[in-house]
Amino acid sequence: MDRNSLENEYDTFYKVSPYEWDNVDRNMFWADLAALFLPRETEVRVLDIGCGAGKTLEVFSRRFPAWKLHGLDLSGEALKITQARIPSASLKKGFVGDALYQHKFDFITILGVLEHIEDIEKGLGQIAALLEKNGFLCIEVPNCLGYETSEKHEGFRRLNAGSRQVEWHLLRSTWERHIHNAGFNIYAAVTGFRQNIEFIWIVGLRPYSFSPDILREIRNMEHRYLKRAQAVPLSRRLRTITRWLVGERVYETIKRLVKGTPPKNGS
Repeated sequence: MDRNSLENEYDTFYKVSPYEWDNVDRNMFWADLAALFLPRETEVRVLDIGCGAGKTLEVFSRRFPAWKLHGLDLSGEALKITQARIPSASLKKGFVGDALYQHKFDFITILGVLEHIEDIEKGLGQIAALLEKNGFLCIEVPNCLGYETSEKHEGFRRLNAGSRQVEWHLLRSTWERHIHNAGFNIYAAVTGFRQNIEFIWIVGLRPYSFSPDILREIRNMEHRYLKRAQAVPLSRRLRTITRWLVGERVYETIKRLVKGTPPKNGS
């Protein structure tokens, strides 16, 4: 898909479903995880690549007020929402390879984004150029092959349910090969509490190891959030499954019909 088509697709998406990815547990998970290995009270220069509507940055801003927050996204519509949420954040519109920054970052997140980049290792290389030598990069991608409706072979293709975005469907081991090939060292491999955030890594450019205490805390976090996710009421689980099967736009239309509210412009 060419750049303009991709921008238009996501602008349309954020007009229709501006808060689709505002999952509270997911963003609290990231704040809890970051707090294990980054200073909380001193300045940390942070870049969220594919920041979308800014929910992760908003959680960071509340939890870590000393951090300097930056966001990058290809959707102007998404960035409008983010700026309204976090007026102090520095936001840019573009792709990671556009060389928009004159400085490097201590902490970079790319959450639910890398799976959309066709040349994974090139994309990771461009991110490496933005990361401080002693910095941390956090990667989160879905386990697309684990979806019930997914074809069980690796490849770059549209999802056949849910948002129908174009994504890589890869095994964890394949993702890790790409991460290593791009010059990163894996400090921790983490398992998220849902399939769409299942594959998580904390990586960096230097040889480094987390302490046993930090690794133990990461495992405790995995267990705690998984247990919380399993306790979600059945009604909420059914809504999530329905959203996935019919797609966000159809789901929102059904909700409006049930509530008797008029459709939004453009829908």
